[in-house]
Amino acid sequence: MRISLTKRILPIAGVLGFVAIGSLGPTARAVDQTATMMAAQSSAALADERLRARVTRALGADPYFYGAHVTVSVHNGVVELDGVLPSELDLLSAVRIASKSVGRRRVQDHISIELGERNARWKPLTLNSASAVER
Repeated sequence: MRISLTKRILPIAGVLGFVAIGSLGPTARAVDQTATMMAAQSSAALADERLRARVTRALGADPYFYGAHVTVSVHNGVVELDGVLPSELDLLSAVRIASKSVGRRRVQDHISIELGERNARWKPLTLNSASAVER
């Protein structure tokens, strides 16, 4: 039975590598822990970005919600909504849509409501009393 050269060398290299890392002491362990923490942080950042994209898509997909002035950010799995909306009904809709899209995660809203003509979707009808009498 023939055993290839790589099959003979790999187990020996693995044992030597294990012995070498173990013999380096606390410095090698600290480097290994730092690498592990960086990998965990990058995966958490990737998960946060995916969650942000999911909430943004859900807000844009709702035909009755105009969310151009709402920004979504995610920090450690907590969804935060920021921006300005014209009514409390729109605010409640934004929170409802975000909550449905993220499941059991927490949603914080930092949305302010600005009432008035500046943020209205349509302008109120004003009648001139003189023109109303002439008709």
